[in-house]
Amino acid sequence: MQERVDLTLGPNLVFEVRFSAPHKGKPFVVLGSGFGPPSFERPLGSAVASQLETYGWGWVRYLYPERDPRNGLDDLLISSAMFTLQTVLDWGSLRWGDQYALFGNSFGENVALEIALLTSPRWTVVTNPVMDYRSYRERGLGQDAMAAWRNAGVTYLPYGDT
Repeated sequence: MQERVDLTLGPNLVFEVRFSAPHKGKPFVVLGSGFGPPSFERPLGSAVASQLETYGWGWVRYLYPERDPRNGLDDLLISSAMFTLQTVLDWGSLRWGDQYALFGNSFGENVALEIALLTSPRWTVVTNPVMDYRSYRERGLGQDAMAAWRNAGVTYLPYGDT
């Protein structure tokens, strides 16, 4: 059975978490999503969650705080995504123990690997990794915008435009 809770980062960032508790003695898996539009209905995450339930494993899915409209933020950072994932892991571990696994897709793959290096997941699965963010930005923004960014040292990257 899927449940919902809000967690917070720092004093004022809130993000939504959906989860299904594991059966007694079974691990839970944190499912990290990609950079794209925020949704709990993405087919890959939904399929993995459904399969985990058949084994009695729990799962946790979450929105990055930058994707939660209550926060008014735009661009994702790996550093804040790591803090978010660690917050989710801490929350899940308090509820169900420290037997967990990580699953990351696309942007979430990078976050899962970074956290896996710092913690002790039972296993880590990654799919569709994004390895070259510079190339990704160049494709999305174009050479002129990249040159302006390089010259100014700063740019604005609203989610809807990238």
